[in-house]
Amino acid sequence: MSGRSDDLHPLLHKSPLQATVHSSPFDALPGSGPFRVFGRQSEKDKIYLFLKDLGVQLLMYESYFKRLFDVSIASVSLILLSPLMLVTALLIKLEDGGDVFFRQNRIGKDSGTFRVFKFRSMPMGTADLPSALAKDVKITRIGRLIRRTNIDELPQLFNVISGDMSLVGPRPPIPSQTELIAMRKATQADRCRPGITGLAQINGYDYMPETEKSEYDTIYARSVSLWTDLKIILRTFPVLMRKPPVY
Repeated sequence: MSGRSDDLHPLLHKSPLQATVHSSPFDALPGSGPFRVFGRQSEKDKIYLFLKDLGVQLLMYESYFKRLFDVSIASVSLILLSPLMLVTALLIKLEDGGDVFFRQNRIGKDSGTFRVFKFRSMPMGTADLPSALAKDVKITRIGRLIRRTNIDELPQLFNVISGDMSLVGPRPPIPSQTELIAMRKATQADRCRPGITGLAQINGYDYMPETEKSEYDTIYARSVSLWTDLKIILRTFPVLMRKPPVY
C-alpha cells in the first residue's frame, strides 16, 4: 500500500487492531515512539505486534548493526593484540622459515567460498583436513602452543574486517564437509556469516557430531541479536582457558 500516512486513517479506524504508524523503520526500535495509534487492541493483537516489532529489531541488527559491531570490535582487537601477533609471527618464521599464515578455502555466507587466515601450526605442505582428522597431523612446536591457547585463530580478525566472517556465527567448514554444509543450507543457517566463535563452540565437547553442530547453528541463525552475540562472546573467554575439544 502506498501514499501518505493520512490516507490510511479511514482503514485503520475500521480495523479491530491497534495500528501503529512509524515515520521510518528506525521508529520501531526501543526508545522510539509511534506518532499515531488507532482502534482497539486485544491481548492476541498485542502479542502479534510485539513479535512483529521484535522481528524488525532483530532484522535491523542482523542486516546493519551486526556488521558495524564486528568491524568496531575487530579493529580495536587487532590494535590491542598486535604485539602478541607480531611475536607469534616471528616465532613461526624462526622455527622453520616457512609461511607465517595458513590459508585455507572455507564455506561461508550463502554457501560461498572464501580464504580463511590462521597462524600456521602445521609443517608446510600439510593437506586440508577437517577438524575430526586434525589430531593425526604433525604439529610444530610453536603450533602446539598457539593451538592450545587459540592464538592461531587471531588472524581471522582480518577475515572479519574484510566481511568474509563475523565475530559470532557458525564456524566455517571446509568444502569436503558436505554433510554439515548441506544441513546448514537446508535450515538456512548458511545465510549467516561464519564466526570466529559460535553457539556450538561454547557448548562443544570431544567428538561432537555434525548433526548437533548444525542444530546449534540453526538455533543461532534464528535468534541473531546483539544480546545473543554478547553472551556468546563472554562465554567464549572461559572456553579459551580449556583444552580445545577433539572433533
